Amino acid sequence: MWIAVYAGGSYQVRNEKGQVLLYEDGACNGDMPVYETTCDYLAESPLDYFRVPYARELRVTCGSNTGREAFLADWDVRFQKLYGSGIETVRMTPDEASICGTEMTYELRFFRDNAANRLLVLEGDGAGELTVSSGRRRLEAESDAAFQYALNEDYTETFLADTVPAQTELTIRNPWGAQDDIEVEVQP
Repeated sequence: MWIAVYAGGSYQVRNEKGQVLLYEDGACNGDMPVYETTCDYLAESPLDYFRVPYARELRVTCGSNTGREAFLADWDVRFQKLYGSGIETVRMTPDEASICGTEMTYELRFFRDNAANRLLVLEGDGAGELTVSSGRRRLEAESDAAFQYALNEDYTETFLADTVPAQTELTIRNPWGAQDDIEVEVQP
């Protein structure tokens, strides 16, 4: 699997085995094996990528004071990519994300293998917490602050989008299936 972090940041990444990758402004160490590295400094948020052992869970502590954070976890047929500021801790599995911080501004891209290359994008501002869980037929998201969601075909063409009020739960049934089968529900 691949993980990536903002190239100007400071991160501690821990997997469920307790192995740690420590990253600080381009240098990494720790006891988590790193098989390969690469970088993408041309992107809006430059990232350093690391191929590491497959992990069912990753916990990330952000130590940067740069005002910009970025973290990506790619499990081959699923990925989550997070950008933002005010982010302090992140917990990711192939099906879940939990993000905590102070007055966070974030964009989370959530993908799982599907024929339409459908991507869920969640964006928020002023949040302290965001949780997302996804199964094959259901996706749920909740935050303490209002957030926007968008479902995109072919990664970029938005066909469904709206704003979810603070302290409510978004449920999308069949998010990875046919567009006509998708149902959206927002509950307090």
